[in-house]
Amino acid sequence: MAVKAAKGDDSGVGRWRKEKSWRRYRDFRRFVIGYKNDCSFKVVRAGHWHSGLNARFRPRIPRPNITKNGPKAGKLSPAVRDDEINDTLPVIGSESAFRNGKYLYYSRGGDYCKGMNQYLWSFLCALGEAQYLNRTFVMDLSPAANYIQRPWHALWKSKRLMNIVTAISGSMDWDFDAVHVVRGQKAQNKELWPHLDADTSPDAILEKLQRVITPWRHLYVATNEPFYNYFDKLRSHYHVHLLDDYQYMWSNTSEWYNETTALNGGHPVEFDGYMRVEVDTEVLYRAKTKVETFYNLTADCKDGINTC
Repeated sequence: MAVKAAKGDDSGVGRWRKEKSWRRYRDFRRFVIGYKNDCSFKVVRAGHWHSGLNARFRPRIPRPNITKNGPKAGKLSPAVRDDEINDTLPVIGSESAFRNGKYLYYSRGGDYCKGMNQYLWSFLCALGEAQYLNRTFVMDLSPAANYIQRPWHALWKSKRLMNIVTAISGSMDWDFDAVHVVRGQKAQNKELWPHLDADTSPDAILEKLQRVITPWRHLYVATNEPFYNYFDKLRSHYHVHLLDDYQYMWSNTSEWYNETTALNGGHPVEFDGYMRVEVDTEVLYRAKTKVETFYNLTADCKDGINTC
């Protein structure tokens, strides 16, 4: 990589002034190249000015000042130990166990921009190396998530929440369709999701659902939209069901409320956002036709612009 040297750069000034050829306008520093999210190149780090591996700049190390009768200047005197002072750092058990362990970290690299075969080959090499070295394999799933599916089936789901899922599905005779509408903060972030807000408007949703779902079907809407009446326009074409329609299933007179309160030592348990998402998701899985926000309702990428 060759760029014009910046004015005022004093690295290698003497040689730069004597140089008369085209090399005077070339930058011979060693650069470390990395990848951007869109797989284009970027300069991660620039080293010192030099013309080869053996011409690197070496800082001058000052010689110690040795006096005739005294010790070397700058030499520290030995530390004085005081048994009444404990200056050791506290160690937390779990933190200590992690720091003292041996790990092999598989970070995002050039394979991020390669095909699946190249990626799997490098992944298996890293996994084999961790096994050979007897180290814990640590992997960043932020890029590697496009290919490796998380084992959701390994999670144990709450039987009491699944009873609510069964009751909701049964209320629609187990014959229903569903649409997943993601809005919230993503719809407000026009920089990462420029079309999401418009593509999930009531009119836009109705227009796209009419192409794939027969009128007057039972339609379950799994959503994080806080306004209950946001989907009222769908009611003129479908039998719309929202999670809030079933609040009686976890109210203070419900079986779920009594059982969870007993398990919690007599203290009521809140039906929080995590539980709402789990119930919404499980009902969505049981639908005959599923319409997702990303790749169905909108062309925006799930993780933001240029991540499809």
